[in-house]
Amino acid sequence: MYHKNNNYSPSLRKLHSQFFKTLVFQVAIPTILLIIPVIIITCLPLFRIQMSFPIGILTCLFEIYPAIDSLIVMYIIKDYHKAIKGL
Repeated sequence: MYHKNNNYSPSLRKLHSQFFKTLVFQVAIPTILLIIPVIIITCLPLFRIQMSFPIGILTCLFEIYPAIDSLIVMYIIKDYHKAIKGL
C-alpha cells in the first residue's frame, strides 16, 4: 500500500491517510462502546459475580454510537472539518 501510495499526488496521499485513520477509529470505537460492555454483561453470571449498576449507562452507550461514528468522520477528514467550521 505504501509503494502504491507514492504514485499519487500529495493531496491524494493525505486524503488516503485521513480515510485510513477514520476507518481505524470507526472500528475501534464500536469495540469500546458496544462489544466490550456486552461481553462484560454476559460474562458476569458465568463467574457468579453480582453487580448492581444502572443499566441506563449501557443503553446510552448503544444510543450514542451513531452520533460518535459520524463525528469521527467530520473531525478527522479535514475537508469536512473546514466545511463545518465555515458554517
